[in-house]
Amino acid sequence: MKYYIIIFVVTIFIVAVPIQTSAGDIAVMSQFDRSERYDVENSRIYQVEGNSMKTLGFAHDAFVTVVPTAEAHVGDVIAFECAHDECDGAYIKKIVQKQKSCYWLEGRQDIWEENNQKRQSMDSRTTYGWLCGDDIDIYGVAFLKDV
Repeated sequence: MKYYIIIFVVTIFIVAVPIQTSAGDIAVMSQFDRSERYDVENSRIYQVEGNSMKTLGFAHDAFVTVVPTAEAHVGDVIAFECAHDECDGAYIKKIVQKQKSCYWLEGRQDIWEENNQKRQSMDSRTTYGWLCGDDIDIYGVAFLKDV
């Protein structure tokens, strides 16, 4: 009898509770997230250029859906435009720390070789530090398109 109760509880949890999951650090949206947190109707699809987010699942040429949100949180992978002096355009990075309207953003942690050149992620650790206020324009949270 005890085993039937455990199986019943686990089944109800899996079927009835919407969950946000992650495969490694690859973001996957649940129905709950779509209705409560994100502006799905205004989402846009972009193609990733570069491999600075490859180890987090966002490899070169991958398609991502960028969904506007009222507030980005630590752990979110965001698409944003950077107006800091050390930046040169739009990026996809993971929010590692947040303090009010300031963000610490990181990509992959290793140094890799690409086109016979050693590369390192342009992010808060290596290039621009904290991005605050007018230095960052967040487009939204990025999700792999096929989810």
